Amino acid sequence: SSENSPPPTPMKESDPAHMAFLIGQIGRWEFQPRKAFYPRPANRPQRKAHQMSAVQRLSFEFIKTWVADFSEGFTALELKKAFRHCAFILHPDQGGTAEQFLDLRTHVEILNGVLPEASNGPVEAK
Repeated sequence: SSENSPPPTPMKESDPAHMAFLIGQIGRWEFQPRKAFYPRPANRPQRKAHQMSAVQRLSFEFIKTWVADFSEGFTALELKKAFRHCAFILHPDQGGTAEQFLDLRTHVEILNGVLPEASNGPVEAK
């Protein structure tokens, strides 16, 4: 009996049943904004810049070349994050050189001198 049945006709995209199927595939939450989404403010308040010597300024500029959003009013936590970001780029196992990595450690130790002693302690360049 399957030999006598006509071949199945391909479903056209304009077919109302097909369109109803497609509309059913679209979830209603796709058109609603995500919950708990809070956009980042356009400008973050900046802390007062640290007073730096010429050597400390050079160290700051070195880190700033690798971490674009490293501000002059950095905290100990921000310095630690910047060190880790730079270490991932400059470490010899990641494609950097040993000299670059040692320079990075020296610069981080110099910038530790800028931080006041009360701000979470010094950052250790490991």
